[in-house]
Amino acid sequence: MLGRRKVITKHVVKSCCGNRSYIFETTKPVMKSHIQAFEAAGYLVPKQFINIGLFYAQGKGLIATGNFGSTRFNVRASAKNADELLNAFETLLDSVVNT
Repeated sequence: MLGRRKVITKHVVKSCCGNRSYIFETTKPVMKSHIQAFEAAGYLVPKQFINIGLFYAQGKGLIATGNFGSTRFNVRASAKNADELLNAFETLLDSVVNT
């Protein structure tokens, strides 16, 4: 049996101060109904952003932003374990858009 194929593409964005910034691109959009999965994974998702149609998820050392209904999200990780944070967010995003 073949494994599920990831649908996330990462694009590096130049940034300063040692921070890592990417654009994560999905083949399917993230919707408001997906927010519960991010909250369950421990991300802070402020209601005021949800109410105006903005996707904002903040974890320890990682911030992801975009618009609901979009397939492109800005993701910035500034912690020492940035690679782990980015991989965890990518895995969660992939599972959310593929359900």
